[in-house]
Amino acid sequence: MSDCKDCNPDIQVQEGEALVSQEVQGDCAVCAAVLTSSNRARWGITRPVADLVCECHMICVQDVLLICARDNQTVDIPVCVCDGTPSCRGTVVGPFVPISCEAFVTCASEELQDDCAGVDIRIGFQAIVRCDTTFVVCQTEVTRKCNFFDFFTFPGGAGFPNTAAGRREFQEIIRKIDGSCLDIEIQSCEIIDTVNPRVRITFKFVDKLWKHENLLVSAIRPYGGRLARDRDIVVKREFGPPQRIPECNGNTSDS
Repeated sequence: MSDCKDCNPDIQVQEGEALVSQEVQGDCAVCAAVLTSSNRARWGITRPVADLVCECHMICVQDVLLICARDNQTVDIPVCVCDGTPSCRGTVVGPFVPISCEAFVTCASEELQDDCAGVDIRIGFQAIVRCDTTFVVCQTEVTRKCNFFDFFTFPGGAGFPNTAAGRREFQEIIRKIDGSCLDIEIQSCEIIDTVNPRVRITFKFVDKLWKHENLLVSAIRPYGGRLARDRDIVVKREFGPPQRIPECNGNTSDS
């Protein structure tokens, strides 16, 4: 596999790039390392290794500029408990003891704040509590804020001071933003407090703000042949409901 010099034909630039690549694994080395014979077979890559060339590509992508990450976030659902069955005498017969709890994300959305100094995030959760042979299903939505001083730039990692100057610097970048990508990780679902039983969901989210960008990147084309690129069709789409997580609306609780 050759390195990617098509983007920079100037020999002085190439020599400078070579010095950098000695310290950082650049070009397509990371991709090439995973293209073992077994992996190529598993992924359906049938082109010979000699034909897998590191090339320079111009692509239109969502380029992340800002990141806000929040760990150990919690939301409680007090009504999500194991119900009993009323008897004719007016008493309630169990089961009362929950056995397990599992949580899922049901929706997610976010909007820029009116003053462009952050984003408002809404996330919906569903908790399924197993009570012996029965189940209790509850849902809730929470709102979280990522203010300008909660964000860090990518790839530099610089933050914004909680000052007027920091706000202005953040708002200058926001002018370029076209959209967002929200990653949500459910870390645990547990039943707490036997006196006042409730479900507590602990989660983490990472909010990434991006702009549409044209980029030159070094990449390997794993499928198709050099002489048949016009016949190498790639179709990309987003899965529809229920696979796609929809936007939230209503049923908000702050915690």
